[in-house]
Amino acid sequence: MKLDTRPLGTVEVDPTRVVTFPEGLPGFTSKRFALVAAPDAPRVEWLCSLEDPELALLVVDPAVLDLDYAPRLKPNEAAVVQPGGDGDRLEYRLVASADEAGGVQLNMFAPILINMAAGLAMQLPLVGSGHTTHAPWPPKEEETAP
Repeated sequence: MKLDTRPLGTVEVDPTRVVTFPEGLPGFTSKRFALVAAPDAPRVEWLCSLEDPELALLVVDPAVLDLDYAPRLKPNEAAVVQPGGDGDRLEYRLVASADEAGGVQLNMFAPILINMAAGLAMQLPLVGSGHTTHAPWPPKEEETAP
């Protein structure tokens, strides 16, 4: 199917890459999105609204960035995306944004949890996790004391 998007123009969307956020995505009215590869940046994707061509979020799989990121889910936290079916594998995406210095910041506090087999997704705030909504990427090297 074809999709008009702000960042990419008109693109072909693989129907198996379409997800629905049953509870919505906080701050937006759209509930149906497609994951579309970023042509100039193979490690990132665009989460493009099927309902609003102006709405597209840059997202990245933390595994692609070699991040040691494995949030612990509490029982039933992921119930909205119905994990547990045959072939289900939950995936994470982090919303990325540019900072004033031209770097990238990742929202580690509220990852997007996706069950591609079911076509369902949700944003999951990790309350009490200590993660931030503005983690710099690449991580700044810690200065060593003399």
